[in-house]
Amino acid sequence: MRLSNIIVLISLLYISNTYSQYTDIINSNRPGASKSAFAVGEKVKQIEGGTLYSIQKNDVSNSNTNGLKFNTEGRYGIGAEELELNLDLTFSSLSTKNSIVNETS
Repeated sequence: MRLSNIIVLISLLYISNTYSQYTDIINSNRPGASKSAFAVGEKVKQIEGGTLYSIQKNDVSNSNTNGLKFNTEGRYGIGAEELELNLDLTFSSLSTKNSIVNETS
C-alpha cells in the first residue's frame, strides 16, 4: 500500500460525528511525548492524537531516511475521579535509502 493511500485511510478514520463535554479543566497528554499527572474524571471519554514526519540526510553514510508516525491515545475515567484506563496506539513507518559509492585510486 502506498504512503498516500495510508494517509488518506487514516484521515478518513479520524472524520466522524463527535460529541463533546465541557469542563473547566482539560487534562491532555501528547501521545508518545508526555503523560499528565491527572486523570480525565469519572465516566469521561477522551481521544487524543498526534503525527510526526521526519526527513534526515546523513552525508557521512550517504543515506536518506524518511519517517512517519501516528499516535492515538484513548482515555476513559472509571470508578473514581483519580482512576482511568488508557489505550495507546502507534503506527510507525521508516524508510532508508543508502547510496554507497566505492572510490578506488
